Amino acid sequence: MTEFNVKTRPVGASVYVDGRLNGTSPCTVSASVGTHTVTLRLEGYREQTYTMDLNSTRSISAQLIREIGAPSEPVSVQTETVIRAAAITSPPIVTTTANAQQSEPVDLFQYIIFFFRGVFGGD
Repeated sequence: MTEFNVKTRPVGASVYVDGRLNGTSPCTVSASVGTHTVTLRLEGYREQTYTMDLNSTRSISAQLIREIGAPSEPVSVQTETVIRAAAITSPPIVTTTANAQQSEPVDLFQYIIFFFRGVFGGD
C-alpha cells in the first residue's frame, strides 16, 4: 500500500478511487501500488476523472470547473397586463391653498414647520 494526496479548489469534493468513496478533499488516500482511476465530484462542478499511476505520481491538485446549466426557459411577459396598467390614469391632483396645509406633516420640511408651530404656538 501507498498514499497519495488529493487537493481541489474549491475544497470539499468527493474523492472516488476505482469507484469507491475515499473521503473529501483535501485528503490523503491509501491505495495499492499500480494504476487507479480517481474521480472528483462536487455539486455545481464538472466531474473530473484522472488515471493515476502510483508507481510515479503521489498527488493530485485540481481546479474544479463550474457546471454550466441548461439554458433557462424564456419567461413569457404579460404584455396585456402591462398595457392595461399603463392605460389606467389617475385623476390629476389639484393643490390649492385651502388644502395645502395639513394637520399632519408629510415630509421633513413640513415636520420641522409643524414642530416649531407647536412649540411657539404659531398658525
